[in-house]
Amino acid sequence: MNSLTTNIVEFISVLRLAGVRVSISESIDAIYALEFANLSDRTEVKTVLAACLAKSQLERALFSEAFEKFFLAPGAKAKLINAKRQQFEVEKQNIIEQAAQLKFQNETIELSDDLKETYYKASKKEKEDIIEFLSKTSNGKNVKPSFKPTIEKVIKGKLQNLKQKTGSVFLNETTSVNSLDSEIIAEDVINSVIIDNNLLQKSVSDINIMDMPKVMKIIKQITEKIRKHS
Repeated sequence: MNSLTTNIVEFISVLRLAGVRVSISESIDAIYALEFANLSDRTEVKTVLAACLAKSQLERALFSEAFEKFFLAPGAKAKLINAKRQQFEVEKQNIIEQAAQLKFQNETIELSDDLKETYYKASKKEKEDIIEFLSKTSNGKNVKPSFKPTIEKVIKGKLQNLKQKTGSVFLNETTSVNSLDSEIIAEDVINSVIIDNNLLQKSVSDINIMDMPKVMKIIKQITEKIRKHS
């Protein structure tokens, strides 16, 4: 297997991890199609691969993000992956810390990892509503510690509904310092595309200041599309 084929196979692995459906025949078609492409022309290579590997609008968005992150100079790619590894570790710690703040009468609400992350990624208003509910029930008249399983069930239900509503993508437990490069890139691709889509559906008051770079990126992309079609 030559280096080009190896790179394409690894790239297809990233696409699959990111949720793009790629069959074996489509993989073979992509490798074969590149034989007729100008490999020194990045745009042409991207167009050829997209035609073979991405079908729906969402898949094309995932493909585009994956292509830009995967086909980088070795030094730039290593820098990106290392930065993302560190970012994921920091974010996981933040998720744990925020979830630990959810308490009923000083007892921590037990949540699965995906629901902890759902809470972490919730809007400020959604978090405030959950905290307010826990505060009121914890201090309610005749509310006993034995009510915790019921309160816990309500919180889990709220977060499960929020998870389904937002279509959030969650950090894989294997995405740590020892993760494969393809998993790191795929995780970043998914978060970039899905978060962008979720931000488009949020009201201005619900957008976190940490999301502002993403917001500016989306505005720039929309402006560019308008300019091209005007």
